[in-house]
Amino acid sequence: MKFTKSLMISLMLIIGLAVVGCKTGGGGASSGGSSPSDVFKQFYAAIEKGNFKAAADLTTEPAVTQQLLALMGEELKKEFAKDSIAKVEETITGNTANVKYTLKSGTKEDVDLVKKDGKWKIKMQ
Repeated sequence: MKFTKSLMISLMLIIGLAVVGCKTGGGGASSGGSSPSDVFKQFYAAIEKGNFKAAADLTTEPAVTQQLLALMGEELKKEFAKDSIAKVEETITGNTANVKYTLKSGTKEDVDLVKKDGKWKIKMQ
């Protein structure tokens, strides 16, 4: 089965929502960029390089995300390597943000982020 990046990101976020909905407890410490766009670019680059732990650490649920990336890892890495980010736009409203991105292939998607412990994280719930 062939997956597109946007489908895999959506699938990862949907599965994450389902898993997180059944989970209690908080996430661990992690790093984040200075802006929502920076965090998204770091997330994308980490997956492209196969550094799934670094990618997971940029989300609100790093343990769950790392498990999901481990399941889809190599296929996801291949898909991310086939295309690159052409344009990123962010909208920040308080402690939430939305990053709209366009890949060089023309694919357009968006990702929600939240500020957690002073750092932007890709929202997984």
